[in-house]
Amino acid sequence: MSPAIACPELDLYLKHYNEAVLGYCNAVVGLRGELSPSQFEVAYKRVEETRLMFEQTREQLNTHIGAHGCQPNGTEPIPNEVQLDLPHG
Repeated sequence: MSPAIACPELDLYLKHYNEAVLGYCNAVVGLRGELSPSQFEVAYKRVEETRLMFEQTREQLNTHIGAHGCQPNGTEPIPNEVQLDLPHG
């Protein structure tokens, strides 16, 4: 296996991807707890906006990887789904 080649563009896409994942996770956590119907609606819209941003960012990252053939630190491709492991309670 050849060593991974540094790609500054990939680093930027990964930074945006990680920020989008974090934003999405934080928005989902905002749905927890006792919310009034109007508060829930606002929180739900935020989740949907951040989900769409995450999906767009993931698509841009995967498009870059496909076009350039680079991988983050020689790892497997970015997953198409995010599994949230939120605490129960």
